[in-house]
Order: sequence, then C-alpha cells, then structure tokens
Amino acid sequence: MKDNMEFINTSPPLVSMLMGLLLSLEENKEKRSTIKGLKLALFGPMAGIGDAIFWFTLLPVVAGISLHSVNLVVYLVPSFSFLSISLYFLCGFSGLILAIT
Repeated sequence: MKDNMEFINTSPPLVSMLMGLLLSLEENKEKRSTIKGLKLALFGPMAGIGDAIFWFTLLPVVAGISLHSVNLVVYLVPSFSFLSISLYFLCGFSGLILAIT
C-alpha cells in the first residue's frame, strides 16, 4: 500500500495510458522494483511530452483557427472547439484501453 501512496507527476491526457501500464504490471504480479522503475522512468518524461503537445501546441492552434474562423462562419467555431476538446478526452480514454490490452 505504501508504494501506491507515492506522489506521481504526469500530464492528464497521458495519465490513463501510464496507469494502464501500471495496472497491467500489478496484475501480472511483477516485482515492486519493476513497478517503481516504470514510475521513475516514464511518469516524469511523459508529463513533459503531454504538456508540450496538448497545452503548448494543440491549444494555441485550436484557439488560432477558432479566432480566425469567427469572421468566416460563426456557427463552426463552437463545434470546432467542442470537437478538439472531445479529442483531448478521447486520447486519454484510448490510452487506457491500449495500455490494458
């Protein structure tokens, strides 16, 4: 239980994939050192990758396209923003499914 109470820092869109990997290791009864190695090796770097992709690349691109298209077609802006946010959550859910299987 002490191992599961440790603080981990990672990006929200990628946490489901990492938790799925952690869950599959625990289901296969891997050694605790292997599980701790996964936490040390992947959770921190994936936080940097996830933040760079989603917050510093995807969000400005979606905001720029949405603001540009306000002058063109007003009703497409909310739908485009909704689709991009749905893609954000879909990445998290599909990461969990891929990691568990």
